[in-house]
Amino acid sequence: MGIERIKRAAIKIKAEHADKYLDLGFKHYTLVEPNQNTLDKLESFDKAVLIADTNIIDDFGKPTILATWLNADGYGLTVQATPIDLAGYTAYYYDKHLYLIDSNFNLESMKALLAKYDNEGHFNPENLILFGYSFPDWSINEMVEKNLRVLNDNEKNLKINYTVRY
Repeated sequence: MGIERIKRAAIKIKAEHADKYLDLGFKHYTLVEPNQNTLDKLESFDKAVLIADTNIIDDFGKPTILATWLNADGYGLTVQATPIDLAGYTAYYYDKHLYLIDSNFNLESMKALLAKYDNEGHFNPENLILFGYSFPDWSINEMVEKNLRVLNDNEKNLKINYTVRY
């Protein structure tokens, strides 16, 4: 009943304000309790013995992780991050944040990211967020961190915050 009422109200508002662009859509979120195995993994997390576990992404879904992070970073629940191609790796960009969720980030992806910072003036996320469960190989984390330090110390004097979230 609520959804139908929102749809009818949107039609009426569009008719009354045809000269304006208005986002009159809505999102329907459903809270789903994760299975006990997933909760156990989250509760007993130990990064020293972390093994790549795509079940976390499978259990919650990439859209849920991204929406949770966007909301936590102050953007709310209605924004859409832009997918960014980094040599075959898909990152998600919104305002001051770049989110890396998938596990296939590699050296070529890092080079593409550095090139974006260097060559595209409008591309300047100040925060790089990695999904820790997708990056169990600490050499990848170290590579990202070292390259971001190089960006921070170059002539552009960028200040990029690097965070790993679980």
